[in-house]
Amino acid sequence: MDGFEIYHKEFLKPLIVTLKMLNQFNVRFCSSEVPFLTRNWRFFYLVPLWILHIISLMSFIVNLIMEGNDPFEEAYMIPICIISFEHCIKMCILMKKREEIRDVITNIGNIWRSTGLTDDQKKTKEEILKKLYNAGLVFNNIGIAVTIQYLMVPLFETLVRRLILKQEVELMLPLTIIYPFEIKTWPLYLVIYGFQVYSLLCAACVYLGFGWLLVVLTCYLNIQFLLLQEDLIHVKPETSNRLSYLPEEEGEITQYWEPSPFGIDDFVRQHQTVILLTDKLNAAVNKITFTIILFATLNISFFAIAVKASAGAVDMVNNFGAIIVIMMNIFILCYCSQLLSSSSSGIALAAGKNLWYKGDLSYQTKIRFIMMRSQKPCSLTSLDFSPIGLETFNKVLKTTWSYFSLASQMYDERY
Repeated sequence: MDGFEIYHKEFLKPLIVTLKMLNQFNVRFCSSEVPFLTRNWRFFYLVPLWILHIISLMSFIVNLIMEGNDPFEEAYMIPICIISFEHCIKMCILMKKREEIRDVITNIGNIWRSTGLTDDQKKTKEEILKKLYNAGLVFNNIGIAVTIQYLMVPLFETLVRRLILKQEVELMLPLTIIYPFEIKTWPLYLVIYGFQVYSLLCAACVYLGFGWLLVVLTCYLNIQFLLLQEDLIHVKPETSNRLSYLPEEEGEITQYWEPSPFGIDDFVRQHQTVILLTDKLNAAVNKITFTIILFATLNISFFAIAVKASAGAVDMVNNFGAIIVIMMNIFILCYCSQLLSSSSSGIALAAGKNLWYKGDLSYQTKIRFIMMRSQKPCSLTSLDFSPIGLETFNKVLKTTWSYFSLASQMYDERY
């Protein structure tokens, strides 16, 4: 678990789902104290395999252009190529930013609140964590199931037609790539098949795993803002510095300050900490979120064309399943970012419910500054420019429809 075992179990439970998936493909958020070889030894074989995979895809594209072939004959290969290039870009950014992402995870774990909560706060936190954990299992399992089905259908069809129906058909692969050698023997066929499956499964798992990691961290920050809202409502106004006196001893009176259990200054410190963590998370992932949104429009559009160009029901179901998984990933990310924005701006509403009018001028000034800061909601952004929310998902759908309409028109004009 890369050193995260020290944190509370309820904090780790949703996080483990995504970290285990990423760890399988060497996307690990280890501390700097872990030796370099321990952290990165898997890259010694992952990088050469992925370079070979990219070269294979490039050869397919070059062959397609040079020979003037119809790209819609192998329509499913276009989004596969796009996903592979997206994976390369995201991995480069992720490897550069993983220390910053780890820092965000550890800091959220350090401020995680499991004691001293009201019944409403406990209920709110438990409901969100339960939904987050169950949704993570469902989403990731659906994504992996769709990927495995997409990759294994050609093998199953080849085995049935060759070994059961005794038909003389070519050995089918998940990807239609031209290799410098002929694949006629079963051992070579299985090796190449395994290579293609591993390459695409690696891309799919990192895509799903990191997408869900963003969702989990965003929900954790959302929980912190919701807890702070309840705290602010119950903060007691400060009217004056309260003095208490110790019993008289030998004619002397000693005064002391009576501390408040949770005051407005404590709230401000916690509020600023959560805001800074949100900014750190956004700074670490805003380039990756831009990449996800940009390529999602292209992937959905070309998978939709692949559905239209499908030769059979199985191909249609596979391509449609890929569309569903990509749209689910984008929608959940946009929805959670929208919730984060709402909960952070909700601090202002909580401040309005506080008995601020019973406090002194200093207390009212602090409440005013809290409300002013809450007018700028926290959220994930795309390239630190455009906030991500449900409006972003709406724009993705509109852009996708435009791309699909153009590609569909090109497909129909072939005849």
